[in-house]
Amino acid sequence: MAYLGTGRKHDLINLATELGLQVTEGLKVVELKQLITSAESYNEEFTKNLFKSIIDERLAVAAEKGAERLAVAAEKEAECQFELEKSRIEAGVSRNMTHANSSQEVTDQAKFDLSRILPKFNPKEDEIGLYLTMFERQLKFVNIPETNWIPYLIGSLPSEINQMI
Repeated sequence: MAYLGTGRKHDLINLATELGLQVTEGLKVVELKQLITSAESYNEEFTKNLFKSIIDERLAVAAEKGAERLAVAAEKEAECQFELEKSRIEAGVSRNMTHANSSQEVTDQAKFDLSRILPKFNPKEDEIGLYLTMFERQLKFVNIPETNWIPYLIGSLPSEINQMI
């Protein structure tokens, strides 16, 4: 009879219902134990096994719900990680696009500034080797990539030399 103390009140109510006993709402645990043990069809071994199976079933359902809750939480965590990684990638792409736009602006700005810092070549007075050396140094100083040097060079040379090129 001590086995009846190992479960919960709900387990005792389920046991009494399984044994075919009338259970009212206001019964206390002690009254439930007395109701079960005083029943005509009470068999201690059978009741003990039935009560154990009721408790095991409740624990299995609770474990299943817990596992389901953990699976849902893990799925949400994975989804959050995916969204976070997606946001990081989008931010990186956006940052690269912004950097590309700003470098284009810097290039456009450098084109404007280059005409101020590099005088036009005068073929009658200037030496071409010295002019090209100055041109190269100024473009490196302004951080203009070598692939963009030709338009700057053509823009800084007089039209007579440009027509020859």
